[in-house]
Amino acid sequence: MQPLTQGRLIVFLFTLLVLVSLLFTPPAEAIDYSFYSLSTFDDPDGVGTTNAIGANNDRVIVGFFSDASGNHGFLKSGDSFTTYDVPQALPGTTEVNGINGRGELVGVFGSSAGTKGFVNISGLLTPFEVPGAVPGTTLAHGINNVSPVSQIVGTYVAAGKTQGYMLSDNVFMTIGVPSDTPTVTFPTQANAVNDVGAIVGTFRDINGDHGYVWNGSLFQKFDVDLQGTLVTDTQALGINNHNLIVGQFSDAFLGETRGFLYDGSIFTPIDIPDATFTQAFGINDRGDIVGSFGDATGKHGFLLAHMTAVPEPTSAALFATATLMLVLHCMRRLDWDLRPRSNFIEESLAWTLTLIRSGRGYERVGALKESHGTIGRECLTSLVLLSKEETSDTVSLTIPPGVDRSEVPRSDVAPTLRYPSEESANACRFGAREAAPVSRACTP
Repeated sequence: MQPLTQGRLIVFLFTLLVLVSLLFTPPAEAIDYSFYSLSTFDDPDGVGTTNAIGANNDRVIVGFFSDASGNHGFLKSGDSFTTYDVPQALPGTTEVNGINGRGELVGVFGSSAGTKGFVNISGLLTPFEVPGAVPGTTLAHGINNVSPVSQIVGTYVAAGKTQGYMLSDNVFMTIGVPSDTPTVTFPTQANAVNDVGAIVGTFRDINGDHGYVWNGSLFQKFDVDLQGTLVTDTQALGINNHNLIVGQFSDAFLGETRGFLYDGSIFTPIDIPDATFTQAFGINDRGDIVGSFGDATGKHGFLLAHMTAVPEPTSAALFATATLMLVLHCMRRLDWDLRPRSNFIEESLAWTLTLIRSGRGYERVGALKESHGTIGRECLTSLVLLSKEETSDTVSLTIPPGVDRSEVPRSDVAPTLRYPSEESANACRFGAREAAPVSRACTP
């Protein structure tokens, strides 16, 4: 077996470095579409504007579209669209902003007294306003699956300031991100809530908009952080029960609005191909992302349906795999030995000789197997058995560690074996003096 020379070692390490760089290159700045199926859509009754705001785990999508009279809510299931207008709403003022697993809806509508929030549970529609809110300023943005009564989050205005709220068990709780000044909060929106009560939203300070997560006692503030991007505003708009967050941010370098996915440590931008802007409004527990994007023809809805199946390998992965197979093939053909070439046995070598019976006795050894620490090798070879007196089908021999191979006494070998050459004997970590034809030398 040929030793691994310095030149071969350099080639091998360089090839390994190339493979590692291909297989473990950091993800691209855009979302990996090999894990998603992208579909775009427009409400058939819409004229130029379709906003997809939320989706439940059944992939029922809600939102609103615009026509000559204003805005109208919709539900999309598969390819079927259903228009939803609050009966008592002023024409063209209904927007559906959220849906949960039970099909309960929340949104807003306009009335003679201004904008109000609504919830529709099992067909029963209930308008509401936050107590103490400026009339006509209550908005309902999100709803979760808490049983028996779902929790709702949204926004209202009081005392000249925008505040978030959560409606739970018919009790309204104000949500305001605290400032550095005690008892003073920033203008705050509450946009979505998951089933453990984690709320995401947006607050504004002198530097612009920022995202936050509130777990009931602690606010975690964040801004989209992407290398090579100047972010001026971050808005957190949706959260699922895996605490994955979606939203939008302003990219000052590109001069456009982009969507994002945030897993608590890594931000991944969401950019619909050829769009002038992208907004990610909602995410369900399947990882499906819904939102809207713009192009020259108007504003459209999109669904990034998360695929649970393993995606097709990328060209880089295919190239790396092929290169690795080629390297291994060349190593095998060149008979490279990557193990340290020491003359001393570092671990016990356990050999098992399986004898094949013939009409003239035990004449051949069918297989020779070495167990050497974590390295396993099989030397599949035909060996002539010189000793005819053996009566056992198996002969075992163990060489203890710390022994020089050249000093292993031949008398310890029973029966005596013939190898094609001294080199083959050494390659098998075993000594022999005589040679005999073999079908195949010791091969890894």
